[in-house]
Amino acid sequence: MKKGLSEKFIIGAAITIASLQILLFIMRYNMLIKFDKHIEWKDHTYEVLLQSNELLTALDDAETGQRGFIITGNDKFLQPFNGAREKSSSILKSLKELTIDNVTQQARVNSLNNLIERKFTNLNEGIYLERHHKKNNVIELVQSGVGKHFMDSIRTLLSDFKTAEENLLKERSELLNKNMADSSKLLISGTTLVFSAVLFLFILLFKENRRRKSSEKELFNSRESYSKTMISMGDGVISTNGNLEIIFMNKAAEQLTGWDLATAIGKSIDIVFEIISEKTKLPVPNPIRKALQENKVVLLTNHTMLIRKDKSEIFIDDSAAPILDDEGTLTGGVIIFRDISDKKKTENELVQINKDLEWKVTERTK
Repeated sequence: MKKGLSEKFIIGAAITIASLQILLFIMRYNMLIKFDKHIEWKDHTYEVLLQSNELLTALDDAETGQRGFIITGNDKFLQPFNGAREKSSSILKSLKELTIDNVTQQARVNSLNNLIERKFTNLNEGIYLERHHKKNNVIELVQSGVGKHFMDSIRTLLSDFKTAEENLLKERSELLNKNMADSSKLLISGTTLVFSAVLFLFILLFKENRRRKSSEKELFNSRESYSKTMISMGDGVISTNGNLEIIFMNKAAEQLTGWDLATAIGKSIDIVFEIISEKTKLPVPNPIRKALQENKVVLLTNHTMLIRKDKSEIFIDDSAAPILDDEGTLTGGVIIFRDISDKKKTENELVQINKDLEWKVTERTK
């Protein structure tokens, strides 16, 4: 059936809105990538500043530990000293990695590494002299001011290092703020454009909806007629959703299974429609399950019995089929079955009669 003019307009408008949304998404996505990059660089700068502060703290701890040992001669004061040395090495290595993109900062880290090595050499010398009870030499070493000179140089170099990072932080913060402002403008303008397009489409849909109401009413009446037909059928009819949960049973199905629709609805088909083999009394695979798996009509095997809700058993035959929507998508299944207990009884009686006749014939011919 050819699409009406209004429907073509609606499809065109929907495609336009989708295109605008895709374009807006791409632009927004690119802005978010930049935004994340700016945040990443900003966090990176914070990390460098934090590491540089921790480095200075570690050096102060080293000086404090050495000073405590010299004054008291107690080895417990060397614990913070040793820890500070290990921490300083770790921080210098981290700063080297963090500033690998910045040649100037790399040079400062290398200079810091040299100064800190010389500072720890000076501290170790004081510890060595104290261990060997050379108090006068320790005093001379302290009074020489060499250790203080190294520490002042380290503080100056660290100050330059931190100033450079703070300038980078300022630049990156400004870029981040600009990115946020641009992103907000894009979001507002894009939202306005999409809202206008959606409003236009809504008007078209409103007009189209009035046209379709009469068709929907006819479809409803058709479905009502179909439902009444299904309910009044002599065979049992059970339909399920895609999860094999019962959504409909007609009166005949209620009578055959012993389950009423209100109780059965939402239950698994395997609970309400429990079937077994006549010969083995073992469960038989539910045909509706196979119908959904293979997407085709499936017939029940012979000699099958249905266990009703009250545990009584009846002979049945049935067929199951998948239910597809207009687009061919599987939405559920339906099983149609009937009681053949009387038929089965008659067949068994005929079989027995044939056996009796054969026996009589055999006896007479002896």
